[in-house]
Amino acid sequence: MIAPDHLGFGPSRRPSHRGVRPHLRRPHRADRGVARPAGFDKIQLALFRDYATNPPLREYLRAHRPAVLAVWGRGDQIFAPAGARALAGGVPDAEVHLLD
Repeated sequence: MIAPDHLGFGPSRRPSHRGVRPHLRRPHRADRGVARPAGFDKIQLALFRDYATNPPLREYLRAHRPAVLAVWGRGDQIFAPAGARALAGGVPDAEVHLLD
């Protein structure tokens, strides 16, 4: 199980702050009751489990076979390049471009 601390603002904020000088960061403020309503942890855990694979999207792509152009960051630490290849894997003629 993921610790509740991993379901707050930290995980979503850290990647956007990586490499940004501290004096350029804008503080994020929100009322905790609004930002984290009842059931929030359960929703976040469900999203976290499917984050890398996204089964509903993969099924849609397999069933409908739309044109797929996946443009991914080669060094992306959240959406790894393998995820782009996996999403495009079930679609003929899908294109995957990894950018530096």
